[in-house]
Amino acid sequence: MGFEVVAIALLGILAVLGAGLLLAWMVYLLIRRLIWKTTHRVLDRTVDQVVQAGERHLVSGVGTLARSVQEEMRKNDPRRQEADISRLAQGKSGRITVADVMAGLDLPQDRAERTLEGLASRGVCRVTSGEEGGKAYLFEAFMARREVACCDYCGGSFEEVDADQPCPNCGAVLTRKQILA
Repeated sequence: MGFEVVAIALLGILAVLGAGLLLAWMVYLLIRRLIWKTTHRVLDRTVDQVVQAGERHLVSGVGTLARSVQEEMRKNDPRRQEADISRLAQGKSGRITVADVMAGLDLPQDRAERTLEGLASRGVCRVTSGEEGGKAYLFEAFMARREVACCDYCGGSFEEVDADQPCPNCGAVLTRKQILA
């Protein structure tokens, strides 16, 4: 009689563990289909940990998986990356490079370049050659400006001339404009 009780208890434990492992495997397969390709590495590690932990840690492992996937998806959101790049450019007086983005935001080079080129194609910034021949991206909205008197007729610009005076070159009316410093 004692052997039968132990056998039934062992069968019950094995059934619970088997159901937990089966459930963990089914969750793994479902989530793997729904998650971006870049998160598979995180997903695989987390699911392996969940399966090894067994039924006892299944709920906390799935919670950890969800938080890891959510953080990875948040980190890889293109809109968030563009906003982070804009904040980085603002902190660097409107001029950044791919290396600045890679270091400041912990992004791989291809993603940093792709995001910067996307911003440039939409006119948020413009591409220029850097000091060492590399590309620099200028965010003019964050660059310092100065006020000058400009002549719309001859195209002259003057820093020391009052806008109320006529143009020293052609005598036309001068206007005040903000230009990049």
